[in-house]
Amino acid sequence: MTYDRHIVTRPLLILLAALTSACGSSTSTGVPSSPTSPTVSTSPPSVTRIDVTFESPALIPRGTTRATGTATLSNGTTQLITTGWRSDAPAVATVTDSGEVTGVARGLANVYVVYGERQGQAQMKVTPGYEGIWGGTRTYLTCTQTAAIPSGFCPRWLPGLGGRYPTGFLVAQKADSLSWQWWEGTTSAGVDIWEPALTFLIEGDGTVIATREKLTDYSSFRLPIILQESERWRFDTAGDGFVTGDGVIVYRLAGSSAEVARATTQIVRMRKGCPPTC
Repeated sequence: MTYDRHIVTRPLLILLAALTSACGSSTSTGVPSSPTSPTVSTSPPSVTRIDVTFESPALIPRGTTRATGTATLSNGTTQLITTGWRSDAPAVATVTDSGEVTGVARGLANVYVVYGERQGQAQMKVTPGYEGIWGGTRTYLTCTQTAAIPSGFCPRWLPGLGGRYPTGFLVAQKADSLSWQWWEGTTSAGVDIWEPALTFLIEGDGTVIATREKLTDYSSFRLPIILQESERWRFDTAGDGFVTGDGVIVYRLAGSSAEVARATTQIVRMRKGCPPTC
């Protein structure tokens, strides 16, 4: 019997095509494809805080320092700010766009920068220059006392009775911090006594509030008493080479808290560069 090969082959081709369609493309590797990741929109991190610092916390007129700004971002990283600096009081302190701050006159100025829609700022203090050696005369203006000490105590200090004494101080200045060492004369002739250095800060208005405690034996003044002295001074300088000052001295008997005398005293014009011998 003779078979027509075309009649036999055609059903086989139809069957093969059906199987291929059911199983997928003949080029499939049999490995399932990965799911497509969803598209996520991203935005740059925002600025959450700006910190401003200075190389020096205070300046004298014509002194310079540099401002540094650091922005903290919402993703936890930080960014250094190098431009855009401004001062809200250029009559006190100026600042360049890159952050160099220059003192102009005593006072307070806010140095600030805006970055990423946030502002950071810090206060700069411009102070007078107190560094150097100063000398002048201290005058006692008033003195009151109780009967607990010899009656000759107050009259000794008042004008007309030897109430003017050489005095001064040696000052080292770093920013707004002062190392302040007093010297003073024990007589009108000016016998000098140097006292241990004390540390004071310059106030925002440029003045210095200086306090000190000392124990003084007045036997050399022909007064047989030992007194604890508490002094509070307010010094000021206009930057013209002179210092003025007003002080209050409270006297107590050694070992007692009771006040036995009080004096007010004044320095009218203490000259800079004047040594203890002037």
